[in-house]
Amino acid sequence: MWLVQYVFSFFDWDQWWNKQLSIIASIFTGYHGRPIAFTALLSKDTVVGGKAVVKYDRILTNVGGAYSPITGKFTVPYTGIYSISCSLTSHPDNSVHLQITKNGNKLSILYAAGTTYPLSGQTLELLLRRGDKIWIQNVRASAAKLHDGGSYNLFSGALIKRVRMRHVHVHIYSWNIAGTTQNPLTRVSWNKLANSKLSLFYVFYRTAILYFFLNLL
Repeated sequence: MWLVQYVFSFFDWDQWWNKQLSIIASIFTGYHGRPIAFTALLSKDTVVGGKAVVKYDRILTNVGGAYSPITGKFTVPYTGIYSISCSLTSHPDNSVHLQITKNGNKLSILYAAGTTYPLSGQTLELLLRRGDKIWIQNVRASAAKLHDGGSYNLFSGALIKRVRMRHVHVHIYSWNIAGTTQNPLTRVSWNKLANSKLSLFYVFYRTAILYFFLNLL
């Protein structure tokens, strides 16, 4: 036992344990996953009904398959930070208002006047959760005509960083030397703890908890 206590007195177990906790925290707060990116345009002049979704049919990129040209909607596959962009060119016959929509709620509005071929655009950085839907729709109740030939009206998005949104509260209790209280993540002097009969148990206790959480991932 004296040999174990001697080794403990020279090894900074607190530093080692805090490093393991930081690794666990990095795993739970963010990590890289499969890339998600799409870009779609309108292949021709398009009439969009009142309050209808714009269905961009010319696909340039659809990595991950999260955009559907049938519905015109992008379904978020992973919780994370995304960049969403839209550009608008109206037909000279009318002015057009389009809105970037999330789950039926307006995020922003693009406007292009009539009589000419004006171009407007927006880019949003959004924190989105898995299952959220993003689409572009006509703001007005009347039909709107968009001018295009596969070049002007664009809807695109890309995953910037994948993150986990669940909140994990890990309470790890350790005895103080006096043995009177228990505090979460108590910093313990291992030089003092080496003189306690709890030394070996304490190491195994912390290591077992670390092993348990790593195997949950």
